[in-house]
Amino acid sequence: MLGSAMIRSLRSAHTCILSPSRNQLNLLDYENTRQYIERNNPDIVVHCAARVGGILGNIHNSVNFLSENILIDFNLMSVCLKFRIKQLLYFGSSCMYPVTAIQPFKPEILLSGKPETTNESYALAKLSGWKMTQAVSFTHNLDWKTWILSNLYGPGDHFDPARSHLIAAIISKVSSAVREKQSRIDIWGSGTPKREFTYVEDVSEYLAFSLSSFHKLPQTMNLGSGQEFSVMEYYEIVAKLYGFAGSLVLDPTKPDGAMRKLMDSKVAQTWGWKSRTDLELGLSRTIEWYEESSRGERL
Repeated sequence: MLGSAMIRSLRSAHTCILSPSRNQLNLLDYENTRQYIERNNPDIVVHCAARVGGILGNIHNSVNFLSENILIDFNLMSVCLKFRIKQLLYFGSSCMYPVTAIQPFKPEILLSGKPETTNESYALAKLSGWKMTQAVSFTHNLDWKTWILSNLYGPGDHFDPARSHLIAAIISKVSSAVREKQSRIDIWGSGTPKREFTYVEDVSEYLAFSLSSFHKLPQTMNLGSGQEFSVMEYYEIVAKLYGFAGSLVLDPTKPDGAMRKLMDSKVAQTWGWKSRTDLELGLSRTIEWYEESSRGERL
């Protein structure tokens, strides 16, 4: 989702983009990564690759979420350091923040406590990647930065229940309920946890906007919409957009995850960041993309 959005935005910025497939660049393979970077010698690396998923994926694949993300980051960053790639942008996640920290989160409080249990492995991998960019920036005089993102949504998201985050999971469930004329939708947990989601195209367009001043930006910044809605509110908005008139039924036996994950993005705002896409508009665009892309699979 993020990588494809970056490609669309950067093409409009008249840059030369390398966007290798997994067959062309296997970031789990150090030698393959070394050969690719040496051969292409990029000016800037925008590192969108990661193994990601929602609560279910994090719980059942914690070993892979930790080991594969650390290996991906190690291979790419160590190769980029070897060839002294001047600029690198790494994407962190709001789950890096301590679960008990005062909100909205600020980068200064990173590592001041433990992350939330259900996504601890992914959070630790992301914290490791952030520390690597910080260490390289400070000790090797290279312009490596981390943008810590809120949850994202938009075209290209994962809608498979085993991999999807909250909004993609909601869209998939509501779409299925409408199509199959179901009278109810079950919701994991209490429905009260709040989440901050940012439309993916806003992030990609900000990168295209920021390229010319990338060297001036802070080493670590939060990028989020600055708004949070409860799980139930997200369900209600998507249900309204689909015209679903059935019941939304809570299942409090399922885990909630962190109760809040709101970030402070004021520093990025001073550098031109703005979450431009209204939630309902972004959801409408995402639903349209999902229905169009999945129509062929249903035929």
